Amino acid sequence: MRRIFWLLLINMFVCLLPAKEALAQGISTEGKDFWVGFLTNWLQSSNNPVVLELYISADDSTSGTVSIPKNPSFSPVSFNVYPNQTRIIQIPTSLGMATGTNLIQNKGIHVETDGVVSVYAMNKRQYSADMTVVLPTFSLGNYYYIMSHWEDGNRNNNANSDSEFVILAITDDTEVEITPSVTTKGSNPANVPFRVTLDRGQTYQVRAAGDLTGTLIRATNSSGCQDFAVFAGNMYTQVGECNVTNGHDHLYAQIYPTNTLGTEFIVVPLENRYGGDIIKLLATEDNTTIRANSSTYRLNAGEFVKTLSASALKVTSDKPISVGQFSRTMDCDGTLGDPFVIPISPNDQLLKKITFNAPSIATISRYSLNIISKSTAISEVTVDGVRVGSNYNLVTDSEYAYARLRISGGTHTIRSNDGFIAYVYGFGRNESFGYATGASLGNLNIDFVIEDDNLDTPIDSLCLGSELSFTPIADTLYSLFEYDFGDGNTLMTTEDTTVSHQYNQPGRYIVKLTASTGGDDCSDGNEETSTKVIQVIEPQAAISGPRSVCPNTTDVSYFIREGTDHELDWFVKGGSLNYQSNDSITVDWLQTNPDAAVQVVATNRYGCTSDTIRHPVRINVQLDPEAPFGPDTLCSNAAFNVPYEAYYTNVSTYDCQTDFGT
Repeated sequence: MRRIFWLLLINMFVCLLPAKEALAQGISTEGKDFWVGFLTNWLQSSNNPVVLELYISADDSTSGTVSIPKNPSFSPVSFNVYPNQTRIIQIPTSLGMATGTNLIQNKGIHVETDGVVSVYAMNKRQYSADMTVVLPTFSLGNYYYIMSHWEDGNRNNNANSDSEFVILAITDDTEVEITPSVTTKGSNPANVPFRVTLDRGQTYQVRAAGDLTGTLIRATNSSGCQDFAVFAGNMYTQVGECNVTNGHDHLYAQIYPTNTLGTEFIVVPLENRYGGDIIKLLATEDNTTIRANSSTYRLNAGEFVKTLSASALKVTSDKPISVGQFSRTMDCDGTLGDPFVIPISPNDQLLKKITFNAPSIATISRYSLNIISKSTAISEVTVDGVRVGSNYNLVTDSEYAYARLRISGGTHTIRSNDGFIAYVYGFGRNESFGYATGASLGNLNIDFVIEDDNLDTPIDSLCLGSELSFTPIADTLYSLFEYDFGDGNTLMTTEDTTVSHQYNQPGRYIVKLTASTGGDDCSDGNEETSTKVIQVIEPQAAISGPRSVCPNTTDVSYFIREGTDHELDWFVKGGSLNYQSNDSITVDWLQTNPDAAVQVVATNRYGCTSDTIRHPVRINVQLDPEAPFGPDTLCSNAAFNVPYEAYYTNVSTYDCQTDFGT
């Protein structure tokens, strides 16, 4: 029988266990491939329809496609997204929202992009909405504990307030085992496992008139321990057991894989709420000790405690746990707002940069942002280029601090070289939403270190052609290690020693290390996968200057048009250097030569060196000038005084002519 404990947390004087040392710097929720599943949101009236939306943000311009692979009646949607803008794509509710319980449906939504983006999903109707960050496919797992909610006293005698979760397969023949924490609406008894097999793009929703928090969902070895996505929440519920009539809302969040959970968390109270927030602390292993405030809990896997916290809260445990923050019903404290749920990231999992969107909703009048960072670094965190500065508070008995900022709806970017965790939320009358702006999702059970010849090179600036070393780090004794380097090459070894690999092309690669003990199932650490995103780079430089010159022409200028912070080594064939700075030279050309050239080798600050970049030059008595530089497409009502330019060489005369212009 599960035990549920309540505690009112008011004070901040906390006696805490030391946190387990992190094994990984996690990957973020930015990516190029995503899967989305939507839970049932109660349709109260046909005049108040449920709307499903995807929000896609990016730092750089890119394009992509949204599809529902198992449903041919949905035509794929192509889209473009641009910096500092968010593309919103609506999904037909009948095609994207899961319905019923214990049903296999073809409702998995697939987002694919050419460049790196962040994806968020919103399930909304008036007075019932919530939003979640969507995890990229490479960060999904095969072992999850559900964080959801259910309480008595809802409208219609709880008939429309089921706790629920959706499983979404990303590969064919994915078999999962579900151990519900309470009896489900499909008559699956509590604590009795059952299995279901899904194909790529299929969903399976489970609902219950009870709290499904603590439900275990794991892949089976018969399906090869395949990864899948999980979303959880509630159809339409109050939060807080405040004995009030109004204040229901949809709860919706993507669940993080268990191997990304940690042992130390900071939970910051939501701005503008006076009575505090509901915090759930969920154990994922037996005999887990959790400390929060002055209380200590000892829980087994799947057990949880509920607390009410009105101040910044530090939580520690001796084994990984899951933490959820729930906004309470508006009438619990008489302020703006309503229920939503946010999964809380452990302090190990810090982001360095994220672009997100605070959605514009007519009934939302107040947008807020909670940011957590180390106290020595939080003043350097920037939001849209503006430093947090002194707008922060220290967390008692902790090396962390937090800031609560008012923001506007729309697209925002947070940056910090030292890392941060952030949550965005909005409040209106009987309306709200909240979600993590992003999450770092490194596997804290196993990690691997990647090093270049230059030990200071970050993994987003590794050198093309360098011999890269990969070294596993783990507490568990594994017997097999398999690397997938992301370029079509793999390597398998039985030793936990360093291996090497060299990339032949620059680009962004997803590198995976899968380690196994040889056990018969996917749980208990028998198989763990750690993923990193690396960037292999080759310094680039484009030489500008005339390609056709007369013999013995002197003082001809060549330069790097876009500018660069690389160190440049210049070489000239068929002439001699007259003058040189880092990004420009002048050349004295010699006699006729059809194969003359200006060449440069670029080296970046990490020691990465380019191939020789060649700019061919023809030395001849007859010049062959290039076309002038300038716009080739013009609006007829603005085609006046349009500038064009050509490369200048000494003793040359230029005769410019135009067609259809003067």
